[in-house]
Amino acid sequence: MANYGIAQSRRRLVLLAARTAAVEFPEASHARAPNAKSKMKRWRTVRDIIGDMGAPITFKQALKHGGPRRHNWHIVRDLQPHTKRRLKAAKPGRTWLTVPQSLRPDCHQGDYEGFTNVYGRMAWDAPSPTITGGCTTPCKGRFGHPDKRRYTISVREAAMLQSFRKGYRFDGDKIDVVCEMIGNAVPPAYAKAVGLQIKKALGY
Repeated sequence: MANYGIAQSRRRLVLLAARTAAVEFPEASHARAPNAKSKMKRWRTVRDIIGDMGAPITFKQALKHGGPRRHNWHIVRDLQPHTKRRLKAAKPGRTWLTVPQSLRPDCHQGDYEGFTNVYGRMAWDAPSPTITGGCTTPCKGRFGHPDKRRYTISVREAAMLQSFRKGYRFDGDKIDVVCEMIGNAVPPAYAKAVGLQIKKALGY
């Protein structure tokens, strides 16, 4: 997805087919290090997308003040103290293995060889990791905010990294449901590029 202007290291299998015409994939518009002579742009980063976002409020605070939709879903989860300590110790762009073992859950102690991309922070100047349905839950991925004054990205920030426009309205008040909508979506910017290719192939 990073090759199409989405600030996210997301790999997906996409199949394009039609009975009446060949459907070509859209050409990439971005690259990690574009050639100076090409028209391609550099990959977009976390900073490019959410670098100007102010501080969010917690879900409980939102419920007391009109609900999450009133705050444009710039909402974060209410975290336990031990989760906050783990995120404080996390280094942007690094894996869980850089966090002291004393802060890890029992199941991550010793010679742990499982999934290490949890309780981590994103790096400002790189694409985000894959945005999933657990995009505001620290134990489900590297969804910590790059700014050490913050803990996790907000629901709105996850949506923006997925290429939803800043004002896109999510119709619902349950944080898990909205996060699932965001994480399970095909990034809209990529969906548009593919849709235009399909129209072109079908002669529209």
